[in-house]
Amino acid sequence: MVHLSLLCPEVPVSSTVAPLTWSRVEPGSGQPLPPCDPVDPQAAGAAVSRARAARESWEHLGVRERGRLLLAWRDAIVRDREGLADLLARENGKPRADALTELLGACDFLVHAARKAPAYLRDRPLVAPNPLLRHVRTRLVHRAKGVVGIISPWNYPCLLPMASIVPALAAGNTVVLKPSEWTPRIALRLVELAHGAGIPSAVLQVLPGDRELGKALVEAGVDHVCFTGSVASGRRVAAACAERLVTCTLELGGKDAALVMPDADLDFAARGIVWAAMVNAGQVCASVERVLVLPDQAGPLLERLEHHLRALRVGSWDEPGVDVGPMIGPWQRDTVVRHVTEALAAGARVRAGGRVLDRPGCFHEPTLLEGVTPDMTVWREETFGPVLPVLVVPDLDTMVREANDTEYGLSATVWGRDLDRAEAIARRLEVGTAWVNTALDTYGNPVTPRGGLKSSGIGRIGGDDGFAPFVTTRVVDVQAHGRVSPVWFPATAGLDQFLSAGLALFHGASPWERLRAAVTALRNWPRP
Repeated sequence: MVHLSLLCPEVPVSSTVAPLTWSRVEPGSGQPLPPCDPVDPQAAGAAVSRARAARESWEHLGVRERGRLLLAWRDAIVRDREGLADLLARENGKPRADALTELLGACDFLVHAARKAPAYLRDRPLVAPNPLLRHVRTRLVHRAKGVVGIISPWNYPCLLPMASIVPALAAGNTVVLKPSEWTPRIALRLVELAHGAGIPSAVLQVLPGDRELGKALVEAGVDHVCFTGSVASGRRVAAACAERLVTCTLELGGKDAALVMPDADLDFAARGIVWAAMVNAGQVCASVERVLVLPDQAGPLLERLEHHLRALRVGSWDEPGVDVGPMIGPWQRDTVVRHVTEALAAGARVRAGGRVLDRPGCFHEPTLLEGVTPDMTVWREETFGPVLPVLVVPDLDTMVREANDTEYGLSATVWGRDLDRAEAIARRLEVGTAWVNTALDTYGNPVTPRGGLKSSGIGRIGGDDGFAPFVTTRVVDVQAHGRVSPVWFPATAGLDQFLSAGLALFHGASPWERLRAAVTALRNWPRP
């Protein structure tokens, strides 16, 4: 059993909830997972206070020393990768290869932050365009915001929180993490490794708990919130942050479209689309959840999609050769069942799959739907499961309009041989990330910022500017001691003529006007 007290000894576990444990099971087998003690929501305030007390010493440690500790954490993850992969696969249900992919991405984020943070956080000189102001030394400086609260999801319980934890720590913040109540064990283990690598326990804390604990963390006085989850919950987080005038980064839902161009290689496109729709059992905010295709290609594409879907191997994480794992729990599977059932009642047809699998665990067949119309729930709402609806549209302009006709704007994919034409279509899509002939690959790449438009979120995570949410930008302006500014009181004779001439000198329309202005400025130079 992993106890919070081993990782955050100063954060008390309420005696009213300590005896209670989550009766959680492996999604792929139904076998029990080790119990994990939740904490009382009141623990959030104590954790934030402890993090705030540690903030100054962590920031003063220096960016390069912080980077050294992040690399030590990376080394610890690499040494424990087999155990971490097993734990992640058991707890989340995903195939073990997918779990290892998460760990690889987490290590990439650690290396990127350690290498890039010094350059990003370095003071930057600012040069005034007006020469009269260049006697002042102006610097742009960055300081850590303070305490960052991170509320992370269950679908990528390693990669997604690490993408925020790592730049926040590199920038000098302290972090309190509230993992999903469905996948707290991998977070506890990762943080335990961080502490073993030398990151102080108060600098990075993890609090297992439910939604009430997440709400308490947002309201506990943190200086920035990173939230990944549903649109409804994201709106509540944004409102709570607005009440306190603190910033937040929100990565919310998606209903991502795959647009198949007239010249697409249908075999290649079908294989890529099926992977992007079914990886992690479709439980990805950037999964392909809609396919748009022209009439001439609809039949051949559906044949190829069906072929690849039927070839998928569904099973538990510890079964050999598994492509698609289980869903996280019955409540998520119920959403898939409802969307498919409503689509069939409205006239859609199942081309492949469509059933809940009768086996231990929580499985739903990879499902392909044809005859879909834009008014169906499966086309409008986020399914977050292994379902692929296909819509036939008459032309490319309609394809783009249908792809954009959604409240979401996270990402989309375009599939075609003519790269210039495909990219032109991608640029018309109202999304934060548009892929051409690929999908999802930027999520594990620390140099690419990710985030959505419309209801899919606020802010960006990753890239060189991925440090920006975690710092305050300040200006330090230094002038030599004893130097009196010409505009200080009392006003000198000719000051207005000097300033008027200055306007003409630097912004006049012709060389002659600027020359006359220079003479006037010299004659009226202020002498305080």
